[in-house]
Amino acid sequence: MLTITEFLEKCAGKWFSQRTGHNLIDRKSVLGRGELWMDLLAADAPEAIALAQQYGVDAGTIAAGLKLRWEGITASPNKELGSSTLVAILPDATGKGLLLATPTTATQLKPGTYSFGTDGTLWLNLPLSDGAIEERIWFASDNLRFRSSTTTRSSGMTFASFCSEIRMGVTPPKAA
Repeated sequence: MLTITEFLEKCAGKWFSQRTGHNLIDRKSVLGRGELWMDLLAADAPEAIALAQQYGVDAGTIAAGLKLRWEGITASPNKELGSSTLVAILPDATGKGLLLATPTTATQLKPGTYSFGTDGTLWLNLPLSDGAIEERIWFASDNLRFRSSTTTRSSGMTFASFCSEIRMGVTPPKAA
């Protein structure tokens, strides 16, 4: 089974993403495609340490991190641009750990959690002010990965999505 550090290393690179989302409130589907760049952050990277400090977490417990950037287009066609930093905290004895993400507002300064399924799938749970996002990420091969997610608000599940992502270029070399 992969560690969180090995899993994030496997994610590094440039990916082409296709997404199908379903708004469960108005029963509409949203199609999209885009590019996703994921760069590894060392545990002692300034961005990782700053994020840990922002959450009040000991920077010495950082396992690894990713810096993400995306450009996408939905069928609308709406262009989506964004970036985020994710930092994984060393897992506890049960194999679960905290996940720190760049907050979009001060009220979203609650850490998420990560864990691995018995099949090597990474499960993320990210809190929202009135609910949570649960995301599942797994690899079919080194250059093909899948993501599915659900957003649940206090009123119930509101959104579900599925993404297939193909690495553009070659598999990055293992970190030394």
